Amino acid sequence: MHLSTKTRRQLQFQKIVFLILFSTIIGLLAWLSNHYSTQIDLTSNHRNSLSRTSVDLLNTFDGKIIFNAYIRNQTTRQAVKEILQRYQQIKPDIELHFYNPDIAFKQAEADNVVLKNNIAFVIHYKNRQQNIYSLSENTITNALYRLSLQGKQSIVFITGHNERNPFDKSSRGYSKLSKILEKRGFNIDTVNLLVHPLSGHTRLLVIASPEKQLGKGEVAQILTYLKRGHNLLWLMDVGPLQGLKPLSTMMDIKFLPGVIIDNNTNLRRTLNIQHPAIIPVIDYPEHPITHQLNYTLFPIARGIRTTGMQNRWEQTPILRSLPKSWVETSNLTGKITFDPDKGDIAGPVTFGLALERKIKSAQKATRNSKTSQRLVVIGDTDFLANSYIGAGDNIALATKIFNWLNNDDKLLKIAPIRHTDLKLDLNDTWISVIGFGFYLVLPLTLLVAGFTLWYKRNKR
Repeated sequence: MHLSTKTRRQLQFQKIVFLILFSTIIGLLAWLSNHYSTQIDLTSNHRNSLSRTSVDLLNTFDGKIIFNAYIRNQTTRQAVKEILQRYQQIKPDIELHFYNPDIAFKQAEADNVVLKNNIAFVIHYKNRQQNIYSLSENTITNALYRLSLQGKQSIVFITGHNERNPFDKSSRGYSKLSKILEKRGFNIDTVNLLVHPLSGHTRLLVIASPEKQLGKGEVAQILTYLKRGHNLLWLMDVGPLQGLKPLSTMMDIKFLPGVIIDNNTNLRRTLNIQHPAIIPVIDYPEHPITHQLNYTLFPIARGIRTTGMQNRWEQTPILRSLPKSWVETSNLTGKITFDPDKGDIAGPVTFGLALERKIKSAQKATRNSKTSQRLVVIGDTDFLANSYIGAGDNIALATKIFNWLNNDDKLLKIAPIRHTDLKLDLNDTWISVIGFGFYLVLPLTLLVAGFTLWYKRNKR
């Protein structure tokens, strides 16, 4: 085919224009990749991206966050940058500074750095700091959580009457709860009111179902504490109040006799609940404590009613059993059926209440410009015990209760941490198939393929 001179010039011109446009596009792409970073996480539950919990927490910070990284091995710098870029994408004013502790020893001394495995990280926020020694999301998020608190949070458990103990590692103890709360910045302590009076600095008290009678002097101390406008978590199992009736009178509440029974058989089967006295909660009344919860479990719970006699408190139900539930007043033996003639009370039954009232005297307003007094009363202690704290969203509920009682309302909107179940459950048939494939089929296939190649080469 013969091309004219004009046609050749046009093709040459088009070629030059194409090269110019192509070079321009490549240059623009290079500039964009240098100035902007975009990531797509296709893993299950977005395991390589920040969780919703971390994102929500970062959004509560209203100031600059500084990460000081102390690293001797320079090859790890890029890995540190990539990890913290996930946080900087959510909060651009996060600053990252690298230091060699052998050279910047004055800065390391100011940050109180102790090197572990040749790395250390210090997070600064508003004249507060947290030292950490790994950059896992859980470690960073817990450190940021502690920094977000206004001050050192103290939780005091009453002891001496066989209550649930925050340091007890048995199945009924609260040691796992204490460990979780300590990671979140809370200081856990106990007090025996027969030995030591309640400190005037106590701002959050926990009564976890005493099994022995409290003395009148002990109850008087607790009542005085409440009259001063401080906060309380009261957990009470089925049984006598052990001298704490004045507290229920002060709160305008009444504990119901008997145990709550759940008869939602399909739900119990889905959640693998073996006993009808283990109460699942999947539908929560509107309250900051119950925000974004999926389900929680409560073994051997008792109901709570408001007396309606006075109007001193704003009382909000936070935990309630489902329809097809009731309060069983008889023994939990044999076939359990609803019988109103024997005193059984039809559900749904409230067994968790949040109480709040304004503090009248401005002098009583304490830390964080606190203007209200908050109490939480729940008719169960087992849901926080070591044997049940990991069930459902029990951990998230516990954290939210203590945040609300400490007036850290901004933390209540943070989504609970949920871990994707990465366990692969296989029945015996699939285990046999996989074993047969790996130990017989695959070796035989490789053997046949090798023999075939050898035979064809020798035949040539």
